[in-house]
Amino acid sequence: MASSKNVRPPAVAGRFYPGARAPLREAIDESLRAAPAAPGARRRAIGVVLPHAGYEFCGAVSGAVFAAVEAPARALVIGFKHRRPRPGAFLWSGGAWATPLGEAEIDEPLRAALRRECEGLEESEEQFEGEWSIEAQVPWLQAARPDVSINAVAVNALAGGPDAVVALGRGLARAISAAGGDRLLVASSDIAHENEESLARAQCAEAARWLAEFDSRRLMREIEGREIGMCGLLPVAVMYAAAREMGARRATVVATRVSADVARSPDGYTVAYAGVVVD
Repeated sequence: MASSKNVRPPAVAGRFYPGARAPLREAIDESLRAAPAAPGARRRAIGVVLPHAGYEFCGAVSGAVFAAVEAPARALVIGFKHRRPRPGAFLWSGGAWATPLGEAEIDEPLRAALRRECEGLEESEEQFEGEWSIEAQVPWLQAARPDVSINAVAVNALAGGPDAVVALGRGLARAISAAGGDRLLVASSDIAHENEESLARAQCAEAARWLAEFDSRRLMREIEGREIGMCGLLPVAVMYAAAREMGARRATVVATRVSADVARSPDGYTVAYAGVVVD
């Protein structure tokens, strides 16, 4: 059990998602109820891509993903730090992550394996302070599995380019294999940020094409080359590399949406979201 002094308190509860247990659970359940019915049984996914905006804007996308997959009791969430990031890849070194739904404990066997298998992965708490890209995923995981335990990795920038991204992904896969048992890889990213709604929609459609290709190197090349503002490109590319190593063979885009589908900004600023299942 994590010491209370090490528990990470929620940084964006009440802003990105409801700050109390009952309305948070209702917001998640409503998104799950509204999700299109998935054909057949829920899939046993190796990884998913989820957005990290306010739930009122992107909850339908996350709901579509969780309605389609069977969530295991352990997850590795890969995000990044939006504000004042330090280059590198970082492993959360503290205790449980708290949300209004309770505390998600740390998956200690995997954390020990990550330390051994991932060269250059630096332990930190500072790189996760005030950050929402990972936190926004925790309530979804808790709703799917109240007993979920997690690890958190932030990938801000890697000096070795695509080779370093793939190497980190393979290291994550080795660590999961060494720790034993099923884990869900969760990559956190919004897809595009533009000052025109039409451009955000076009970039979302273009990015969805490359997300479905399920190729880390090509994804990075195409998204960067086409100047698509995919903020979590590195977390997604790392997750894809790890999932490939773990035996995944396809990536399915199950939902897309833009913020203007909920409310249009007076200045036209629009964010695009996509949900992806990797198996």
